[in-house]
Amino acid sequence: MSPVIIAAPRRNGLSTLSALVMVAAAALSACSTDDGSATSPSTPTTEAVVLEVGSPVPALPDGINAVPYGIGQVAGLGNMQVTLRSTDRAEPDTLHLDLEVRNGSRDVLVLDPSLFRQYFVDGSSVTPTSVEVDGSTTARDVASGATALVRLTVEVADGREPALFLVDGSSSDPRNLPGGFVLDTFTVTDADA
Repeated sequence: MSPVIIAAPRRNGLSTLSALVMVAAAALSACSTDDGSATSPSTPTTEAVVLEVGSPVPALPDGINAVPYGIGQVAGLGNMQVTLRSTDRAEPDTLHLDLEVRNGSRDVLVLDPSLFRQYFVDGSSVTPTSVEVDGSTTARDVASGATALVRLTVEVADGREPALFLVDGSSSDPRNLPGGFVLDTFTVTDADA
């Protein structure tokens, strides 16, 4: 069977996701014979892993990017420019997120914990328990045109897997946009490994 090429206008993440599902289905059907058996008896079989994904609580804000940013990518979020530099899960119940935040506004940007939210695969979410700006837990202001290094500490309950990290500065400045960063077990490092 020849490869299937799907061309569709890109409107949002849903159409991209639909196209990927269709391509995956076509690829899987190309790997089987007419009787439904695998093309090669030596092909290993795998079972699908079903992951329970919950609805985000609270709901994700309107205007969030359809395709999440990754670690190291620069996210232009209105007057804020945010880069998720790294993550560290040195302790099983604690997740550290290291960010670089640039304030493009004429006003001072106050990095309050409510600007950040960590969502988990089950849909639950928490705000950081600690926000350090340039090494200080008390000074959270970023001057106009300045860049700050930010370290967030998030408590992780047993069995929760980090999924999406949200930065939403729209409550402090309506010109700021919400932005999501993808987190999964491949990007969260364990210090014990």
